[in-house]
Amino acid sequence: MQNFDYEVHPVTVKDRIYEILKRDIVLGKLKPGEPINIAVLSTKLNISSAPLREALSMLSGDGLVTLNPRKHASVSEIDMDDMVTTMHLRLLLEPYAAELSMNNIPKNAIDHMRNELKCVLDDLSNERQYVQSDLDLHEMLYRYSRSDIVMKILSMLKEYSLRLRYYAEVFGGADDETRKKTIQSSTLEHMQIMDAIEEKNVEKLRTIVYSHIENGTVRNSTVKK
Repeated sequence: MQNFDYEVHPVTVKDRIYEILKRDIVLGKLKPGEPINIAVLSTKLNISSAPLREALSMLSGDGLVTLNPRKHASVSEIDMDDMVTTMHLRLLLEPYAAELSMNNIPKNAIDHMRNELKCVLDDLSNERQYVQSDLDLHEMLYRYSRSDIVMKILSMLKEYSLRLRYYAEVFGGADDETRKKTIQSSTLEHMQIMDAIEEKNVEKLRTIVYSHIENGTVRNSTVKK
């Protein structure tokens, strides 16, 4: 039986439900193929089914939820081919975004990011802390590019790839030791990216960002289809 432990604020019920379910799908709390029982969830949240169905429709548009003709809902399966395509696009675009951002990132943002990464390395079992650090680092590279088109394209790719990446790297059923090694490897690569930014070494930065995404692709490919 599904255990939905959620708190909903009725002011923006539809959007709140959307964000809650999206987070839990992306982070693997709701697994690929898992049914979403609308009646059970409505009762658990003490809401009507209408905003829940609206949220599920939004998630269906994101490709995260599958709705059948009778409006039964389930978490969409992961398409590994799509993941590979997404990673290839990131290989093309993210090193360029990092180059654009390098001279625009303030010292306090660099220091904050380093502290965040150090906290991850100090506690490799904290998977959600790792996810947040990963999101923050890549968002930093997009945000300081000062290019609207780069931000829009990479933000779209990020939304599409989040679930695929984290399911493969962290939440896809690997044992604890493998997850910790993955988190450590990825975070050390993040530290190398920060080193290149502080050194203002654009070639090193582009190379490390490319290698980081490529290494992620290798890690992701180990997940069985």
